[in-house]
Amino acid sequence: MNRLNSFEFKLKQGKATMWASMVYAFAWSICKILFGVFSGAYFFCVSGASNLLFAFVKKLYLHNFEKDDKTEKQGKSVTISILMMISGVLFTIYMARLFFVDDIQQYGLIMSITIATASFVEFGLSIFYVVKASKTTDLLLQSFRGCNLISSCYAIVLTQTALLSATNTQANDYNAITGIMFGLISIGISIIYLINSCKKKI
Repeated sequence: MNRLNSFEFKLKQGKATMWASMVYAFAWSICKILFGVFSGAYFFCVSGASNLLFAFVKKLYLHNFEKDDKTEKQGKSVTISILMMISGVLFTIYMARLFFVDDIQQYGLIMSITIATASFVEFGLSIFYVVKASKTTDLLLQSFRGCNLISSCYAIVLTQTALLSATNTQANDYNAITGIMFGLISIGISIIYLINSCKKKI
């Protein structure tokens, strides 16, 4: 009984954390879009739209992961894969702008190291959970973990931007190339999950 209560508590705690994360993602995305609209910095709208797609992915997962209907969950996993692909396209466009716009963001050394540490931990955990999810038959879980992996890819790009900024390196072109590369990788990951979701027999 104690084990059951402990499991239920952890499940509720995990759901509460994900709900809080989803609300934050929606709020932050909308703020970025509004800032882009009113400031004329429209690439903030692109970035906000990409973040908004991740928020929708979390919403889809939270509303469907406890359901028993495998066909419905398969449909939702296809939707998540498509949203991830759109996010990858938006991120690629957002980073490609650095070839044409001199967008310099300044980060201190401590902040850069903190970002790098968090990003690599996130990337490592994402790979671990992707591998773990691949051993299950839950397509929705697999797609959701794939989404987290893509998010961590974007964090790696932020890490490079922060580290180069901390060393006062003029690196718009380098950041653009890395961003486009990880954007295309993200699109590729999305396509793999989309094909996997479509071809699996329920």
